[in-house]
Amino acid sequence: MKKQYIFLAFVLTTQLSCSLWNQNNELRPDGHATDVPVYTHELAESVNKLIPSAINVVTFLSYDIEHFLHERRPDGSFIRDDNSVTGYKLIGEKIIKEENEIKSFGGGLIIGTSDTELLILTSRHIVIHKEEVTNYYFHNGKQTDVPRSRATLRHTESAVRPRFSTNIRPVRILADDPRADLALLVTRNDRRLGVKYEGRVAQDIYPIWGKLGVIVGYPDEVLQVSMGITGAAPYPGNFSIDITGTFGFSGGPVFLLDRKGGLAFAGIGKSVPGKTTFFVTPDSSMQFSTKLFPEDISSLEIRELPVLSQNRMYSVDVNYVINFLRENYPIIDRSEFRLGKGFMEQINK
Repeated sequence: MKKQYIFLAFVLTTQLSCSLWNQNNELRPDGHATDVPVYTHELAESVNKLIPSAINVVTFLSYDIEHFLHERRPDGSFIRDDNSVTGYKLIGEKIIKEENEIKSFGGGLIIGTSDTELLILTSRHIVIHKEEVTNYYFHNGKQTDVPRSRATLRHTESAVRPRFSTNIRPVRILADDPRADLALLVTRNDRRLGVKYEGRVAQDIYPIWGKLGVIVGYPDEVLQVSMGITGAAPYPGNFSIDITGTFGFSGGPVFLLDRKGGLAFAGIGKSVPGKTTFFVTPDSSMQFSTKLFPEDISSLEIRELPVLSQNRMYSVDVNYVINFLRENYPIIDRSEFRLGKGFMEQINK
């Protein structure tokens, strides 16, 4: 008999929990609701309709790197030398040179088409990188003006990739905004890449707390969808999503479940909060699983490893995106791009 009561209580609890939300995800004024749970097959269908408009964006970069080995005084300070390329005395005038190739990747959203080209919205930091990066020595806990290494960008090439192909398509940058971390890319019109997003664009996402958000991106260059609850972010014009964030979601479109029960575009994935840590590792000349000896010290190098906060992702909100498109609409129009209906409705307001 006790087991029967427990089972009956479980059934009643399940029925109540499944009736918290109606089809519009709204509670009734008395705090109760009807009989449709928040996650429905309609939501899955909405996500699948978005997928053809999400695209993989990738940038290939080559850097020439110079490492500077400097002499030091017994107290650790550096020795001035006006004849040196760094302004400080080098050990035997020695500069170690190497080349480094890296890849930056993420997502994007096809927002417009012309007769011959596609227009893609993405994150600026995926396609635009610093021309020169210099790391400096530290002394007594403070950064000096003595360069330890300098990386100079030698070559960069951005492209997009279809979902079911390894072939890439080159792109050019039509416009960008470093403040909002947004960019517009152009590539040849090819339906194998995807189709223009014609869905709704969110009109007002604030207050942002507690909404259901969906992001489409390309972690490890593989199409992925993640879903979570929205919240505030420490940056103006940004909000956060409680998802398992990782590299590759940047540039991916973010959608919110709106009152009509479908998904509306609400922003562009920007970054994953985190910190960095440093570690010592052998360079490529060392073999894996070998013992290190004192003479191997010259083959060790210090690298920086990002330590991500795995449960949070930031997004540039829709208001910043619309302002970015408004500012660049003259060049969009001159290029004869036709934006999706939802974007045009917001731009014309």
